[in-house]
This record gives sequence, structure tokens and C-alpha cells, in this order.
Amino acid sequence: MYVKLGEMRERISILRPQLTYDAEGNAIENGREEIARVWAKVLPTAANSTEGVPEDKNLINYRVAIRRRADIFPDDLIMYGGKILNQIAPPYLLDGQREFMILTCREMVTDGFV
Repeated sequence: MYVKLGEMRERISILRPQLTYDAEGNAIENGREEIARVWAKVLPTAANSTEGVPEDKNLINYRVAIRRRADIFPDDLIMYGGKILNQIAPPYLLDGQREFMILTCREMVTDGFV
């Protein structure tokens, strides 16, 4: 993936789940806090469809390039164009440089509806 600063044309929000824990230690999400709104380059990279299971699922993978930030964690969510993307891998630096960071994300579409 090659990225130039001028190619970052999409605005995304980085959301962090606000978690509390119940008596058994289970995490309960109490909403999401927007920690940043940044420019990004978003590329769909793959799609996968599972049929014949009790619930049909369509998976769409994305690669999101942003300027490097130190406050992005693997459990943060990405909001892009009304879609919520889950990170499926830890963020990494593009080509070992310290200018851009790549987030590998997945959007799950159930039964063909968003």
C-alpha cells in the first residue's frame, strides 16, 4: 500500500468503547467515546461471504491509512461513512517509516443489510 498525504480524503472517527465490569468480571460496553477525528485513506481489500450457515454473513475487509498516532489501540473502533469497522489486527507503521499508520479493519454485514 502506497500512501501520499494528498490522498487522504476521507474523514474517519476513532471510537473507544467505555467499559465497565459486572460482578463476574465480564466487560459491559456503556457507549463509545470519540477520541479523534482524522483524515484517512480507506481501501476495501477483500470480501468474504458465508452461505448455508444458520445466519448468512458478508465480511468486508478494509485497510485504513492515517497519520501516525501513539493513542490508537487494537480494541478501538473506526467510524467511516456511517459504518463501524472493527480492527482485526494491531496497528502497524507503513514500510517501517514513522509517518503513516495502517489499521486493518473488518465491517460485518449480516443478511446483506448494513
